[in-house]
Amino acid sequence: MQIVHFKGKVLPYDPAVLHIDVKDLPSLNWTDGQTGDSMTITTKIDASVVDIEFVVKNFDEKDIPALMMKAWDLARAAVDLWCLKAGWGLGVVIDSIVKPDGTSGTLLSKNESLGALVTALDGSTPGINNYDACYRLLVKEPPLFMALNDLIVSITLPHVATVNCARAIEGLRVLMAPAATDRKHAWPILQGNLNIDREYREYVTDISTGPRHGDRTFTPGTVVTETVKRSWIIMNRFLEYRKRGNQALPLAEFPLMTK
Repeated sequence: MQIVHFKGKVLPYDPAVLHIDVKDLPSLNWTDGQTGDSMTITTKIDASVVDIEFVVKNFDEKDIPALMMKAWDLARAAVDLWCLKAGWGLGVVIDSIVKPDGTSGTLLSKNESLGALVTALDGSTPGINNYDACYRLLVKEPPLFMALNDLIVSITLPHVATVNCARAIEGLRVLMAPAATDRKHAWPILQGNLNIDREYREYVTDISTGPRHGDRTFTPGTVVTETVKRSWIIMNRFLEYRKRGNQALPLAEFPLMTK
């Protein structure tokens, strides 16, 4: 057997002021639904420092994302119970790993392939500081900032990705359509201005229906990945639309996205 530790902190992290202890929690036996691997997991929080220990049969680097998600779930559950009793609002971050050979490393929630989909921030438009222009859009429209934040959280916390992505795109619909426009007539406005068809958009908005109504049925990772990718593309196109003075995007630059 091999031992892997995922470590992190309760936020805000200041042991001199905030001293969270959650000890003597029972060890859990868990089987990964995708790999079928069984393991024993023990959660400890000492002076706001989180330590999730996994005892696994065979450690493989490719398993780190799944184990990290499970570690975050268990840490969050322990802290949420503490918060329920205390009436406090605290966060949790899992930011490092100690592997069976004793080596350690920093953990980051990232999907760098998404960055290649973003054109709204590049410097290709003469005379325009694109980062500055997009920043001004965000601070001018708080709902746009919140929609963007939903997308960033979707890669930080994969469990909420489908709900967050759908909420982000729903938010863009509200921002684009004239006030009091109903959903039925608002979607074609967004789709037409951004050159995306209904099926492409519905892939994002419909997959969240179950989770938004309390159905926590497992969503395959491939579906989550595609949902986030499409949401990134739609967000980028919305920023391009706003940056260009709310003009429909030209098909020559932004081909129709289908299915």
